[in-house]
Amino acid sequence: MKTEIKSHYDNLAAIYEDLWTYSEDFVFTISKQIIEQLELKESDILVDYGCGTGIYSKAILKQKSLQNDIICTDLSEKMLANLKSKQGFKIFVKDAIEFSKMNLKYDKVFIKEMIHHVKKGRQKIYENVYRNLNTNGIFIILLLPPKIEYPLFDMAMEYYEKSQPHFSTIEQGMKNAGFKVEMDFIEYPLQIKKEKYYNMIRNRYMSLLSQYSDAEIENGIRELEEKYIDNTFFSFKDKFVVLKGRK
Repeated sequence: MKTEIKSHYDNLAAIYEDLWTYSEDFVFTISKQIIEQLELKESDILVDYGCGTGIYSKAILKQKSLQNDIICTDLSEKMLANLKSKQGFKIFVKDAIEFSKMNLKYDKVFIKEMIHHVKKGRQKIYENVYRNLNTNGIFIILLLPPKIEYPLFDMAMEYYEKSQPHFSTIEQGMKNAGFKVEMDFIEYPLQIKKEKYYNMIRNRYMSLLSQYSDAEIENGIRELEEKYIDNTFFSFKDKFVVLKGRK
């Protein structure tokens, strides 16, 4: 599974930001919310787990001056390549469990839409983050809810709803590790041209789409086109559950 995930993101690395950057305002708004949820201070040491190309860490640095480099970790070296030439980042090519075992101290940690990739060992991550966090540290996990509004074909949507971990399970795991946990939600209204969204699906912008063949993807797009034949745009809300753990 780990190899499949790495391969998926290695393949996406060159176009990842084009796929996920719906608009500058989207990235700005989500990163602003992350800053607020983390109660980020200039002196904090920040960790971005499963950072990908560092979309959100780069946006955070544009909004918040930090005295320390942001620690960015991802299992895909190709995803991290873009960050290596940029100032303000310290890079680790490691998966989340391996990184969590390292004896590092930090103040704030965020994981955005990565925790579902960890099928075994999530509890170890929570426990190791708790151990490494400085006093009064904050750890937030952003994940999609059990049901989403994304325009996906039925087979993909069914797979998502069966495989997406429920936020209550994540919340309990964080509590078991010692965190005091609060829950919140972030919403952002999206409007994406149909053809752009179909290309995103063809490029497997969501990792769950990587299991489908080109033929299955095209069949799925035809299904969506029949369903939304009168639409020029897809309009839907991107909604995230935010679990905020305090040490």
